[in-house]
Amino acid sequence: MHNLKGQLLIAMPTLADLNFFQTVTLICDHNENGAMGLIINRPTNLSFSDLLHDLQIQVDNELKTSKTVYFGGPVHVDKGFVLHLDHNYSTDTQKVNEFISITASLDIIQSIASEGRPETSIITLGFAGWSAGQIESEIKQNSWLTVPCDESLVFHTPSDDLWKVAASTIGVDVSLLVNEAGNA
Repeated sequence: MHNLKGQLLIAMPTLADLNFFQTVTLICDHNENGAMGLIINRPTNLSFSDLLHDLQIQVDNELKTSKTVYFGGPVHVDKGFVLHLDHNYSTDTQKVNEFISITASLDIIQSIASEGRPETSIITLGFAGWSAGQIESEIKQNSWLTVPCDESLVFHTPSDDLWKVAASTIGVDVSLLVNEAGNA
């Protein structure tokens, strides 16, 4: 199987894990040891203002604190990640694909709060992780669809619509899929 880094995974209705029900996950790293990704369409009840308060970050401009915080996955839900467009944001920034990067340092949260930079970003808590060969096995079992990732899908599609819109980019109408296999 090819490297999935920078691809989107769309959870199929047959996927039994409720953590991933109707999710879209951006794969941020994939190698022989496994894969790591961030769910990008599951908003939390935690506001960015609450997150700043919890991190003891002061901000003067309330407009900059209206961002949504997303559930990135069930692993280390106390760890934050920011997806953004600036590949050169900091030395901690890692490139996911040709236009999206990921940064997991506290300074990026401070920068979003105080300067609004990076301007286009998704903030997540937690991540999804797979051991060696696990994601490949789950794809073979039809638990996931893989979809090419682009900036518009990730940053400009409403989270409520992303599951259906992402699948439609490869001609799949997920509303027509059932969650059980049948016998002919």
